[in-house]
Amino acid sequence: MDEYDEETVFIDEEVQTSQNEKAAAAELTKGLGTWIFDTRSKKRKYISLSGRVLTGVDATHISNMDKESENHPERSARNDLTYLVNHFFEPTLEFARNGPTTATSEHFTLQYWGLPEVLVNHYKAMKGVERLFEWQVEALCKISVLNGGNLIYSAPTSGGKTLVAEILMLRRLARVPKGTIFYVVPFVSLCEEKVEYFQDMWSSMHIGVRPFHGDDGGSTLTSDIDVVVCTIERANILLNTLLDEKRENELSMVIVDEIHMLSDDSRGFLLEVLLSKIHFLLRGRVQILGALT
Repeated sequence: MDEYDEETVFIDEEVQTSQNEKAAAAELTKGLGTWIFDTRSKKRKYISLSGRVLTGVDATHISNMDKESENHPERSARNDLTYLVNHFFEPTLEFARNGPTTATSEHFTLQYWGLPEVLVNHYKAMKGVERLFEWQVEALCKISVLNGGNLIYSAPTSGGKTLVAEILMLRRLARVPKGTIFYVVPFVSLCEEKVEYFQDMWSSMHIGVRPFHGDDGGSTLTSDIDVVVCTIERANILLNTLLDEKRENELSMVIVDEIHMLSDDSRGFLLEVLLSKIHFLLRGRVQILGALT
């Protein structure tokens, strides 16, 4: 028998990659709180309301929990957040002008900024956070920032930068309930880390968080994704997609973690392009937040 008589299968790497990207993109168009069938793994998967992709017993369990919460939305801490932010916990004008110098002990609590009790307890249990630092209060108390103004701030590593962003993100989600937030990070590993963190921290809030980066293949934003954690490159693609589809009004906030990447020789220009587009095309509609180490 000729050695080439056996059936030979040739794999076109580009075609295979394209198919994988289409499959991943198709998965994302399903939206949150839906079941999908993964043709690659031959398994049913469930995309939870918080953005997790689950299989097996975990998928069934979370699906049942999501259905229960949808049938009783009044039990969601997300509704508590919206109510508290829109009706209470606004800094007084004097406090906003003078900052922490006029702050009372109440101003340093998470409750003061509108976070519901279940979330406050979650921060205490998971991060040991009960009170804010003075510099965090100073950043948060600015009326312009609370009303959607831009903010660039700096703190050392592990100094609490993310918490400031989280509080402002939650307030933005409460004020613009149908808006999408971009959380831009420099690396894929950091992207996955932040997604897992937000999904764990906000598990009671029904806040849809999904990763978008070079490895996931997705470029489609469904309306129920509240927070997109993405790399600089993918953020540019997603913004261009929103602009092309005339959906730019869906973008409400952009957080740039490690904004000092602007000075990076190879990728800084991409970040500059992203922020320039947002600033000049969507000025006044999109809040920009930059954290600097």
